[in-house]
Amino acid sequence: MSPRENIRLQQFQNLPEAVHDHLHRRIFDGDLAAGEPLRQEEIATRLGISRVPVREALKRLESEGLVVLRPRCGYVVASLDPVEIEEIFEVRKLLETHAGRLAAQRRTEEDIRDAERLLHAMDRLLKPTAENVRKFAQTNRDFHRRMFVCCGRTQLCRMMDLLRDQVERYVRIDATTPGRLQEAQGEHYAIFAAFKEGNAKTVGRLCGEHCDHTLSRLTENLRRHASPGGRERAA
Repeated sequence: MSPRENIRLQQFQNLPEAVHDHLHRRIFDGDLAAGEPLRQEEIATRLGISRVPVREALKRLESEGLVVLRPRCGYVVASLDPVEIEEIFEVRKLLETHAGRLAAQRRTEEDIRDAERLLHAMDRLLKPTAENVRKFAQTNRDFHRRMFVCCGRTQLCRMMDLLRDQVERYVRIDATTPGRLQEAQGEHYAIFAAFKEGNAKTVGRLCGEHCDHTLSRLTENLRRHASPGGRERAA
């Protein structure tokens, strides 16, 4: 961590939240790989803080499914096998289909403008450089969240965010494959067109298909990077 980052961290009044956001971002960006140990003392020393906010941040990350606590080993970055990833997408499909329908019924002109702005922002990030993939991933999350918030279901949106978080780093790895961002963006435009028209049935169907297609692309990538023993190692 650079001195500048350390100073920025110290400016937060809520240190556990700042540490959580820092580790959360590093997991998503792939700086912390699946299975990598997260030693509280080392993290605290690097950040120039005590172990207490680090411990609180790790507990929160554990509740979000991003890290796991292993006996005698401490916390490590969570790893998902293909079956777990498939299960997560099955649940996401159900939730996002429902949320998409509700959102299309309740959206306003302001909602449409905001979603369209984010959609066009992703158009400028289609070249799969490391920085573009990171920015595309964040803008993609903002685009879906901006649409889904129209559904008016706080807990539903929270559950969708948690599920998306658990597979985000795998999706980002897959996004570096040539053509992936363009495929996803084509689906985004179709979803947005139906959202703009207020076609609830079509939005719901397309949101479900988007989950299916993302899972299909991701599992294809995981198979390509699988070891002879069948364990995923892309992350």
